[in-house]
Amino acid sequence: MKCKYCFANNKKEEQRCFSCGAPLPFLSKLTKEESENLKQYIKSVENMLVKAERNQDGKVAMVLILTVLLWIVIGVLMFIYLNIHFIFSIIILLVIGFVFFMVFGLNMDKIAYNAMKKEFNTKIKYDIKDYLKVMNFTTADFEAMTGTVLSEKSPLNNFLPDL
Repeated sequence: MKCKYCFANNKKEEQRCFSCGAPLPFLSKLTKEESENLKQYIKSVENMLVKAERNQDGKVAMVLILTVLLWIVIGVLMFIYLNIHFIFSIIILLVIGFVFFMVFGLNMDKIAYNAMKKEFNTKIKYDIKDYLKVMNFTTADFEAMTGTVLSEKSPLNNFLPDL
């Protein structure tokens, strides 16, 4: 279980964080059936986040197309209006293209993250809280189970501190 203060990984049975000493949330004793239900629910939440990320593919494609078009327009304008050597203008165009696509690449991750964050903050967070309340689970149960169900790179891990 991750400490919500220092983010250190602790064993489930620990009562205090080994790193900072903060108290860790109390874990319920879940039955095997309850654990399986919670695991399935966590997987469905993860799928909702991945779906929100994939729904941004159209926006990302549009930004890529606009970036390419802008790069082409700059290239055409350079050839028409600048009276410089052909090789030098190609080098300048390649440098501009490199900068454009670096900026695009950096923003692509930001677009996907923002889409997942919006979905989490507007819908998923409240669904999780309702589910935990109805099933009589604690937030600590949910967080501990995500550690066993999901990989460290799972998108849901980015949002667990917001529960």
